[in-house]
Amino acid sequence: MTKFTGWAAFAALIAYPSFASAQDYGMDQAAGPTGGFELEYIGTENRTRSYFGGNIDLMQRGLSAGAVTLGFDLGVDATFDLSKGDDRYAFFGAIVVDPGFGEIAVGAPRSIGSVLIDRPVFAGNQARDRDLETVFPPMSDSLAKSRQVQSYGLRYESTSGAVRYGASVQQLDGLDGTFLQAGAEYSFGQGAVEGVLEKRTNTDGLNLTVGVSGASQQVDYALYLGHQDGATDTTGVQAGLGYAVSDSLRVGGDFGLRQTPTDESTYYGASAAYSFDSGIRAQIGVSDGNDTRVMWDASIGFEF
Repeated sequence: MTKFTGWAAFAALIAYPSFASAQDYGMDQAAGPTGGFELEYIGTENRTRSYFGGNIDLMQRGLSAGAVTLGFDLGVDATFDLSKGDDRYAFFGAIVVDPGFGEIAVGAPRSIGSVLIDRPVFAGNQARDRDLETVFPPMSDSLAKSRQVQSYGLRYESTSGAVRYGASVQQLDGLDGTFLQAGAEYSFGQGAVEGVLEKRTNTDGLNLTVGVSGASQQVDYALYLGHQDGATDTTGVQAGLGYAVSDSLRVGGDFGLRQTPTDESTYYGASAAYSFDSGIRAQIGVSDGNDTRVMWDASIGFEF
């Protein structure tokens, strides 16, 4: 896949909501376009870098075929390094069939882990979050993005009361082994507990992420534990606490830990974000750690 292909697909998905609103496909929109995109500026004491990217998904449901309901998913996850050209992107698309006992997505769907796990970006800083990303499965979709390869497979997803659960099987172009995942999410009030277990068939060990996130009045919180030993024995922790100063302004702090048998890295971060009624969101933040430089970031984006 070329850089032009990545930009073209990302631009098409950004433009799709306005295009789709003017069309009649005879299908009910189950979740519509979701996600967002942002322009981010990151600086250290001797280097600056800027990024543009986002995560956008389109879901359509409602076409009946007898007792079966049909639909489709489309998605793109992209980060374009405007300073260095180190671009990362992955495309997702699947036909979705609901025979009455859950949805089966076939083609190139997102993994069940990517659907269920909602780990926040560390201190809102995409570059710093990459340091922790490899600790927290699912790995299949992040590998597809970092290596710019296409994934193929299927995903099953269903709900039972407050529990949402499922499994997925994925193969990545040019990579040995198959990625197997099973995950679940339990919702309570304004929070959720979620987890995913991942196995790559050509490696030993398992990858695991469990987390809890939610909000209570003006306070929001998130705590995630991750472990992966499919490639290296790595354990991580990410904790975040935020406070809504007003309906528009949120301030927060984050802590991260990444540990291997021979090394341990800790990260600290603080951020402030302001959301406008139009969906535009602006953020500033700073992060540091025991073996890294201070990193400042500022971003502006749009969420929907």
